[in-house]
Amino acid sequence: ILQTDFETDAYNAVYTKIVQFKDQMAEVELYDMNLLKYIKYYFYAALFCSFLTFLLPTFFFIRYKVKYIECLKQEILNMSHGDLSHPMTIQGRDELAVLADQMDNLRITLEENYEKEKEMQQTHHDLITAMSHDLRTPLTSLRGYLDILALHCFKDQDQMDNYLHRCIDKVEQIKELSNKTFAYSLVFEQNSHPQLESISTEALLGYIEENLNYLELEGFIIHKDIKYIKKEVLLDFSMSKRMINNLCSNIYKYSDKDVDMTLTLDDSFDLLLTNKKKSDLSKVESNKIGLKSVKRIVELHKGTCSIEDSEETFSIRISIPLKEA
Repeated sequence: ILQTDFETDAYNAVYTKIVQFKDQMAEVELYDMNLLKYIKYYFYAALFCSFLTFLLPTFFFIRYKVKYIECLKQEILNMSHGDLSHPMTIQGRDELAVLADQMDNLRITLEENYEKEKEMQQTHHDLITAMSHDLRTPLTSLRGYLDILALHCFKDQDQMDNYLHRCIDKVEQIKELSNKTFAYSLVFEQNSHPQLESISTEALLGYIEENLNYLELEGFIIHKDIKYIKKEVLLDFSMSKRMINNLCSNIYKYSDKDVDMTLTLDDSFDLLLTNKKKSDLSKVESNKIGLKSVKRIVELHKGTCSIEDSEETFSIRISIPLKEA
């Protein structure tokens, strides 16, 4: 008998035999229904295997997606708690992957906005600190000149008039800084540019010597080595004044009384300042904003600024290319 299927065999198990009787021959067919009792078990087993074949892949697929959803949930919670540095997990190309990709773009945008806001706050703080720092420098000089005038120790009127004119210049400088509070922020902006104007090297040197004279009046000994050629150059004089003020203020606050200065004004503005530090700097307030402003001004003029700061000495070298007007 050809067996093809269990159920078919169970119903078609027929046995045929030829029997010889006295009067004739007969064909006897015997049906065996013994396998029918196993049909229900076969049906249940086939049904279970069918469901298992269908449900197992579906179960593993759903389990995989649920774990992915749990992962996205945890990453979103981390974002809500302020962790914007961890990228979102992107798996596959379905709707969940698209959602994760958009959430990652949102994370990047939030991180960029947070960094920009932080930079703006720092810039605002630096602006206020620098403005206060630069206003303090001419105010200190003005106070020194007024103290000298209050002593009435001048032998002639010309000397007195000289200090009066210096006081007036410092007042004008303070007024200029106050009027340019917003323009002053350009020093800290990334896209700022110096406003070049034609000035003489003699005028630049005169402003430097004016600040050095004040330091000498305060008891500083300045060893000068100055070389310059008288000509017209292009420079942002306002920024240059702030740079010189910051350098002199740095000397006044942190330097011992002995200072070496080398200055060359030719094709470039080359300045080297070297001084010993005060023995006790613990009581001196320091926020380094003056040096930051100096570096920024030098960078805006396409120059270089290098600083050597040790425990006992301080040295700063500035080089700014000068173009003839």
